[in-house]
Amino acid sequence: MRIKKFKDVQLVKSIVNDDVQKPDDFFITTASYEERCLGSLKLMTEDYKSKYIYIIKYEGKENDENYKKMKSILKHHGEIITYDINPMFPLFQISNVVKDIIKNKRNNDINIKIDITTFIKWNFLVFLKMLYETKLLHNVTIYYTEPISYETNLFQPLSFGLKEIFPIPFFYGNYDFSKENLLIIFLGYEGHRALSLYEKIEPEECILLIADPPYWPEWKGIAEELNKSLINLLGEINLKKIDSRNPIKVCESLKSILSRTSYKKYNHLISPLGTKPQTLGLFYYFHKYNPENTILTYTAPLRYNALFYSKGIGRTWKLPIYT
Repeated sequence: MRIKKFKDVQLVKSIVNDDVQKPDDFFITTASYEERCLGSLKLMTEDYKSKYIYIIKYEGKENDENYKKMKSILKHHGEIITYDINPMFPLFQISNVVKDIIKNKRNNDINIKIDITTFIKWNFLVFLKMLYETKLLHNVTIYYTEPISYETNLFQPLSFGLKEIFPIPFFYGNYDFSKENLLIIFLGYEGHRALSLYEKIEPEECILLIADPPYWPEWKGIAEELNKSLINLLGEINLKKIDSRNPIKVCESLKSILSRTSYKKYNHLISPLGTKPQTLGLFYYFHKYNPENTILTYTAPLRYNALFYSKGIGRTWKLPIYT
């Protein structure tokens, strides 16, 4: 794999056509109850055009109001196609999105812009995997918009319950049943979800990865507080810092941490409960290093707390791509 264009995240001030002589081929985004799904759309210049604009709309999600706003903005920028996707059974629909990209692309020199802000983590991992396998990932630009804040407190969690734990399709190696498990959790603001995962897996060892620095200086310490029960249970010796925003740094840090000789005797179960850029870094780690006995696991909550999730539209970033 090689690094395309740049090695660091870039703050986005406007979204324009990379080639002023022609529009982009595809702009892909997801509707959500989170206002920040509108972030990249509000940065489009008046003359920005994309031949096709794909909006992924999750079934059963409270996103109708923002979906209408998205259509109102995007109708000036290109032809809109909406894909209704079941968030728990998305493989068929996501594969159809990729097939439509292949069908509608004009040539091999295409431009694809993807906003991963409110894409469900394991869904966009599968989507990127399909783009990678069809040799389209090198044509992709990825955007991510932070929230202004999260409604984080111990009495109004971001999600409720634990519905199921499952391996993310296409992201599991050769699980060795003769080995014990090492669980690696990217911690976020859902402490109950992380603790439930640990209790269900019952690993021999567990590494807790926490974002440092966080998106905003005033957020420092929040994730530690919300995951206090799990951190106290395992001890701070198992808590390690990892970048919050740069997926390439996440990839290399994860490689460094898991290369320790003492960890090689385990199956590695990795759960992305942290930031979206960290999850992108996990994708890079898996495809750059092809780690053996490694499984990416997803912990699905019973439901999200839509009324007490994120607030506002923060900064939008262009994330680096490994191809």
